[in-house]
Amino acid sequence: MTYEDFIKKFNRTNFLDKYWSYFISIGALGIGLYFLYLLNFTEWYQLKKVTTKNITPLWAIYAFCGLFIFLGLYGFWIIPKNYGITYIKSDSPIDKKAEIINQLIHDLN
Repeated sequence: MTYEDFIKKFNRTNFLDKYWSYFISIGALGIGLYFLYLLNFTEWYQLKKVTTKNITPLWAIYAFCGLFIFLGLYGFWIIPKNYGITYIKSDSPIDKKAEIINQLIHDLN
């Protein structure tokens, strides 16, 4: 089995999963940026503080925003790595490599 055959055999062909993951990452990033915008550029937090006595501390809202922004950016960083195949050079004999690949195909099937 050549390198090109190996790529064709194991490369993920379902691109809908990839785009769904990007959609979730954009959503998480959007939620974080939206709440950050509400907190810094509107009167949203002050209105909540006036109407309720027990309000979430400001640092907790910033942590919430930071978490969602981090999750969105982490998604953009990790998704291309999930759909790539790593090539490792091996000096093993061809028959040993074929045996390992066949075992891998059997295990992943």
